[in-house]
Amino acid sequence: MILVPFALAVSIALAAPITPAAPIAPGAPAGPEQRLGVAAIEIDGALVDARRDEAEQRLTAALARGAIDVVDLAATTRVCTDAACRVRAGEQADATWVVAPRLTIAPGDRDYALSVAILDARDGSTAATLSEVCELCGFEDALRMIEAQAAGALDTIARLGRAQGAGLTLGGRPPGIRLRIDGVDVGVTPLRVRLTAGRHRVVASKPGFVAQTLELEAIDGVDTSIDVALQPVPPRRDSVASRRIAAGAVTLGLGLAVVVAGAVLLAIDGDPIRRDCQADPDGDCRFVHGTATLGIVGVSLGGAASVAGAVVLGAGLHRRRRHAARTVAALGPGGVHLRF
Repeated sequence: MILVPFALAVSIALAAPITPAAPIAPGAPAGPEQRLGVAAIEIDGALVDARRDEAEQRLTAALARGAIDVVDLAATTRVCTDAACRVRAGEQADATWVVAPRLTIAPGDRDYALSVAILDARDGSTAATLSEVCELCGFEDALRMIEAQAAGALDTIARLGRAQGAGLTLGGRPPGIRLRIDGVDVGVTPLRVRLTAGRHRVVASKPGFVAQTLELEAIDGVDTSIDVALQPVPPRRDSVASRRIAAGAVTLGLGLAVVVAGAVLLAIDGDPIRRDCQADPDGDCRFVHGTATLGIVGVSLGGAASVAGAVVLGAGLHRRRRHAARTVAALGPGGVHLRF
């Protein structure tokens, strides 16, 4: 865990999602000369057009209850696929903020997840992200969730209008690092975001790379830009290759030992047994070593075991080399260190 002062030259900041406080009462001020553009709801899942239109109308009506001028951008942002397109539509409508909602519907139409990004139309940054999940809900429950999130968005915009904020441009490698701020997904790099003052918890992650977690302190009026490089996850050892290498090495070693023992037995075959010589009249020992058969068996079995061990060992080493080559190809050349 790293604690980073935002005011330092090497400071780190990410766009802090703001958890809504109590819903703002109708008529509460949202700051001087504020105008809010409401983008079309991005739908992830199956939802008929009539229900999508109803959800957008309920969201716009709920936002219009606040003391802020609201402009409907649904028609001009229906074809937008990114935040930049929605911000441009907001600029053309002289909006200060753009609300960009995304509704995810699970198969079966029983689980709804709503994410509302509040975009600063002045610089295109993501000022805050609100999210909520409604499980085992009907469509009417989802509409009530949308209205509740609208109240939270009004409260957030009111506080953003009073705060100076802190801006951050975040890039790095590999591209597409996903950022979660205080548990809320705010997008992927490259990303320009705006912070409110205070401490925030940041997680930067990407599949195949080691995630990084840090705490930071953001200070009003301090803008910066940073590059992040994540470290690849170390490749896992191939357990099959390791077992083959171990088994092959043991078998090879035992086989060679048996070969040596068999060769010794062949070498001493016919030699007198000195400790029990019992010499005959000619002075020759009556008893000699008869180890030829055992020597031949030992050399044969040891040789076979050595060949088998060498084959298994070679197969294990070959598999390990292939596994390492696949790992290198999957990880690619970028992102070999972490820099903050």
